[in-house]
Amino acid sequence: MSKKRFWLMVLGLVGIGLLFSHVRWIRLDERHLLEIYGRKVDLVGLMKDQVTALTRNCHAVTRLGSDHPDHQSALAAIRAYSLPHSETGQIISTWSSNDWLLIETEFTDLLPAVVTLSKQRGELHIVPHAVWSGSIQPWRAAPLIRDYIARQAPDVPPQLLACYEPQSKYFKN
Repeated sequence: MSKKRFWLMVLGLVGIGLLFSHVRWIRLDERHLLEIYGRKVDLVGLMKDQVTALTRNCHAVTRLGSDHPDHQSALAAIRAYSLPHSETGQIISTWSSNDWLLIETEFTDLLPAVVTLSKQRGELHIVPHAVWSGSIQPWRAAPLIRDYIARQAPDVPPQLLACYEPQSKYFKN
């Protein structure tokens, strides 16, 4: 083996050693993160986002405007849900599929939330255990919220969850 090859191999091994000394998988909140030089990266969430973007079908999902009757009913339900702080709720975005709605909302004194509602006998009702509220860091927001709501409300149409994309500045990574 020539000296040049030897030193290239040594350099390669040192590079790999340095890489593995600064890159590692960590487990946090029952999920995995890639840590690179102390910065946490939700690689699994990033991959889920990419797969969802490539495979989702949003033909059965509608974005509702503020003039839609369901939008107004949902806002009233959200504002009455956790008084007094929920009274300041402002809807950022609304997705609808069949009798289900996903609503992203912000409040003055509360963290932003994604609220799941279902229509029963013509009235919208909040699904109590399918409300996401809290910090998303260091996770990617969309996969974290989609997974949470899917576990809490398994009857939510999968296409509704797949078509949900965070709009609030608090959920942007």
